[in-house]
Amino acid sequence: QRLTGKRILLVDCDLTGGTIGFYLKLVHSYSLVDALQHVDRLEPSLWNSLAVNHGGVEILAAPAMPYADPLDPSRLKVLAEHARMAYDWVILDLPAIFTQTSLMAVAECDRAFVISTSELPSLHLTRKAMTLIDQLGFPKERFHVLVNRADRNEEMSTADMERLFACKVHARLPNDYFALHRVVTLGQPLGPDCELGRAIESVARGLCLSMGGEILPSSVPAKPVPAGMREARPVLSRA
Repeated sequence: QRLTGKRILLVDCDLTGGTIGFYLKLVHSYSLVDALQHVDRLEPSLWNSLAVNHGGVEILAAPAMPYADPLDPSRLKVLAEHARMAYDWVILDLPAIFTQTSLMAVAECDRAFVISTSELPSLHLTRKAMTLIDQLGFPKERFHVLVNRADRNEEMSTADMERLFACKVHARLPNDYFALHRVVTLGQPLGPDCELGRAIESVARGLCLSMGGEILPSSVPAKPVPAGMREARPVLSRA
């Protein structure tokens, strides 16, 4: 939202263990389940009561209590179509790819990111996920792997991971525990004032440009000043 200034919807699709509402300390009475149950009459007045605005981003949270009933794929499809018409960007935070909810959701997505870490169990599950995606016939170019909590001193290189997954690693996000702990404690999203925040913003910037989106001029990173040159400053300044 900082990069584009566009209307953005973030949906927590983990119906049994969604945590976005908890992390951001949202006060909400309704959830994705309510939206799916009333998908046949999503007038603006009803939608405004379902979604919560946080920092300029509309959020459709997961239910407070775990919801394990099966979902109707047709209702999820209608909800996705409604969100596409109402927002410029729709982001779905999904549980593991092996769940029915995730498989139904990725069928509606233009781009999907599979999150892994460099730990052996996570690498194993990511390889299984990419194999499943291939077996189900999803276009493989739609899916990208993001490696979270990456350490510069890890023995497994990006090339090793790409051979393991049989696909490209889109990006590696650094392990920035203290910055993440701080914003979770405050109930705020990460900003560009920490290494992890800058890495996530870089991924968002690349995604936006690759999908034909526009970046606000104020969010374009400043070019580094070559060594030996002084930064030019305006002659006039405001008092």
